[in-house]
Amino acid sequence: MRVSLWIALVLGALFSPATFAADAPGAIANRLLDHLQGGDYAAAEAMFSPEMATAVPQDKLKAVWESLPAQMGELRTRGEPKVMPHQDMQVALIRLEFANGAINAQVAVNAQGKVAGFLLQPAPPAAATPVPADASYQERELTVGTGEQALAATLAMPKGAGPFPAVVLVHGSGPQDRNETVGPNRPFLDIARGLAAQGVAVLRYEKRSKARPQDFTSGKPFTVDDEVTDDAVAAIATLRAQPGIDGKRVFVLGHSQGGMLAPR
Repeated sequence: MRVSLWIALVLGALFSPATFAADAPGAIANRLLDHLQGGDYAAAEAMFSPEMATAVPQDKLKAVWESLPAQMGELRTRGEPKVMPHQDMQVALIRLEFANGAINAQVAVNAQGKVAGFLLQPAPPAAATPVPADASYQERELTVGTGEQALAATLAMPKGAGPFPAVVLVHGSGPQDRNETVGPNRPFLDIARGLAAQGVAVLRYEKRSKARPQDFTSGKPFTVDDEVTDDAVAAIATLRAQPGIDGKRVFVLGHSQGGMLAPR
């Protein structure tokens, strides 16, 4: 699934505090999805606030909704709405399970009971599968760096005395977690466990722009070394210091931006 292909409709008109309409926001969100699934885009548009209707008329709404099957396959189930307040509105979150994955539909309902915002985005993946008890490797938590700026990390370590060759995984551009999660995919998790099962230790860690975005908000200029290279060097040092690691056989495997910066 390519996140760049997702079309998000986000529009919110804020209203002064008031008593919400008699229909619960969850029921309103479900009714909107009923209209969309039934192909009644005029009825769906009629539920919009004036600002939302102007920005997202029914032809645009139809184009977005009908693009989903090409990306996600058949819609199979719809979860129960979870409602939370947001400023002067209520937002209903509904998980939609498709044949090829899941998305979250967020429906913002204003004080007049009108839909003032509608967002479709990939749903966060379920928790990663634990390491099987009979696996030929194990995982343990580490940190890269020291103090409050340290980054959480996971070492996938083959079982046995070693010493083992080892790899540090360096992320692509943008804020990335240690598994480089994109939609339902966790390529760094797959690589780490696959190599560990073959006798190669793998260290993966949270990218700084993901774990500590505050490090880049002071207004001071920063470089790729601040964002990527310095932490990769620290990760190599952390990995070499672990018992059972062959310090002479430590390698760097980078994806995209990480691959470009690996020689550096």
